[in-house]
Amino acid sequence: MLSEMDNKLNNIKYTRPEGGFFIWCTLPDNIELSKFVKICLERKLAVVPGGTFLADENEVSQSFRVNFSMPTEAQIIAGVNILAESAAQF
Repeated sequence: MLSEMDNKLNNIKYTRPEGGFFIWCTLPDNIELSKFVKICLERKLAVVPGGTFLADENEVSQSFRVNFSMPTEAQIIAGVNILAESAAQF
């Protein structure tokens, strides 16, 4: 997944985990997270908004989480393409 993200995600920052199941991604300020998540969901890609993990529900988050443990390689490629195309709409 990281290799695909390195090649296709120009404006989304993301962690490089050494283990686990998830990658934490952060959108630039000009992309509204809720609209981005909605576009991804419309294209059948679920991402978990970062606000889900905040102790303060009123705090604003530009981040989201993606899972790399279950999808096949083909699904990962398709998913990263959806992330890139969704971000490009902004």
